[in-house]
Amino acid sequence: MSANRRSQTITAGDARSPNRAMLRAVGFTDADFAKPIVGIANGHSTMNPCNAGLGPLAERAAVAIKAAGGMPQMFGFPTVTDGISMGTEGMKFSLVSREVIADAIETSVQSQWMDGVLCVGGCDKNMPGSMIALARMNVPGIFCYGGTIKPGCWKGEDLTIVSTFEAVGAKSAGKMSDEDFDGIERNACPSFGACGGMYTANTMSSSFEALGMSLLGASQIANPDPAMGDAVSRAAEVLVRAVEANLRPRDIISRESIENAVAVVMATGGSTNAVLHYLAIAHAAGVEWSLDDFERVRQRTPVLCDLKPSGRFVAVDLHRAGGVPQVLKILLEAGLVHGDCMTITGRTLAEELAEVLAQPRADQEVIRPIDRPMYEQGHLAILRGNLAPAGAVAKITGLKNPQITGPARVFDSEDDAMAAILDDRIQAGDVLVIRYEGPQGRAGHARNAGADLGNHRQGFGRVGGLHHRWPLLRRHLGHGGRPRGARGRRGRAHCVAARGRHGHHRRPQPEDRGGAERCRAGRAAHGLGAAGAAPHPRCAGQVRAAGVLRQRGRGYRSDPAGLSTSARPLASKRLIASGSAGLTRWASKPASRLRRLSSG
Repeated sequence: MSANRRSQTITAGDARSPNRAMLRAVGFTDADFAKPIVGIANGHSTMNPCNAGLGPLAERAAVAIKAAGGMPQMFGFPTVTDGISMGTEGMKFSLVSREVIADAIETSVQSQWMDGVLCVGGCDKNMPGSMIALARMNVPGIFCYGGTIKPGCWKGEDLTIVSTFEAVGAKSAGKMSDEDFDGIERNACPSFGACGGMYTANTMSSSFEALGMSLLGASQIANPDPAMGDAVSRAAEVLVRAVEANLRPRDIISRESIENAVAVVMATGGSTNAVLHYLAIAHAAGVEWSLDDFERVRQRTPVLCDLKPSGRFVAVDLHRAGGVPQVLKILLEAGLVHGDCMTITGRTLAEELAEVLAQPRADQEVIRPIDRPMYEQGHLAILRGNLAPAGAVAKITGLKNPQITGPARVFDSEDDAMAAILDDRIQAGDVLVIRYEGPQGRAGHARNAGADLGNHRQGFGRVGGLHHRWPLLRRHLGHGGRPRGARGRRGRAHCVAARGRHGHHRRPQPEDRGGAERCRAGRAAHGLGAAGAAPHPRCAGQVRAAGVLRQRGRGYRSDPAGLSTSARPLASKRLIASGSAGLTRWASKPASRLRRLSSG
């Protein structure tokens, strides 16, 4: 069968003369109508350094596709810049943008009957959005990463974007001069490319190599380097061959290949967001995958790479040390990945790794050998408990004591928490709890990096020793569904009982936040009256799944420490561990103390 098996629907036969007339206007010739049409989903924008360098790469792809015998057609998709939107209401659009990106790509490819698609992306949601689209459409496709940013430098210290967040906390604590603060800001982002540590973008691009949907060795190249354009050209050639062979994403994405991808996430110290995104990618591909599978892979996979944010090195250092192929070869030799998985090249993973050294080079410190890992087990632990029955993910890199105890300082938003940090209202030993920032309590993908890193830079440590994310509610995140925004909720002040009926919450509104705040049944839903009114019967004994720290069947206490009403310690309660792999639950014990236990 010819390679234009799909596009001939709009190019072949007398009835398609009007179609061909329009295509001639954009450069098609008689010979081109017999070629496969290969789309280029181009995420270029000047909104951020992550995507600002994608345009030239997409042009390289177009040239390579045409040289390989295909007919390129370029189209765009939108993006959200987490690093700029973070800490603002703009983050409500972040996770939603993943679905918008997937829909945009699917719309263009399917409406135009393209025979294949090459996706070029560089920001957090570009990658999972593209992969979800490829898996859903099951049209031959490949993902090309736009490359990482080069590290900045100030007074001999390598910088990433996280350095600027930490500088905010350090300056507010009087530990950084105006000169250093300004110098870090001006030098943290010296080039185009995605954030330089093993944050979401580099995590997803690395894992796509292991998944088989990107070329090996292409995910950690700096965007300005000529090698990045060369890698995209090779990917375009490989894609045209895949179109000819009808090698499709679901021939590549399987339960075993997702295990490979997650193993690389663990071995490289990748982002918690990989959990969020691979649940959705697996669903789009029709692969059974759950939170328990992440924990299973974590327990057998060591952390091999010393990479930021918890380590010393950045993505370009990983590339120089051998990159993802070196990490994969170490895992393959140890029996921790499946070598028989198919890749986009038409060869198995083991065949692709045949020429890679079995051990990392001795002249580098980025990648550790299997017998001398950074940590014996992976760093992304899955927690469960009655605060998050559907599960939560915690980054436990470097955690020496799994039990963390301290006064709980509870905030209703990151803004409130950040204000308390900058006003020196947080003391050493306090444990920050930021609620209503998850995808149910607050639409989108709000992230608390500002408060977390500001607190960390002031010398207090990160969130009681656990760099943790919101609970992952699978009906929203694991099955490809969009998180509900304001229009997706029912416009009532839902309580815990209402969550059980309706499956969603609203974020508390300013009028809800009083010193004698009730159980969230809400006046609109249950007609609660003045302070002291009894909670709705269905509220008693229930704990919100979205990770809200709540007393059982009782109202919240006013602030005994003089903090703002949105920063109330939950007096006379503490959190205790609910098992070796549990999140935590409330118990009536003396003192306001908080204790958490990681899995394992």
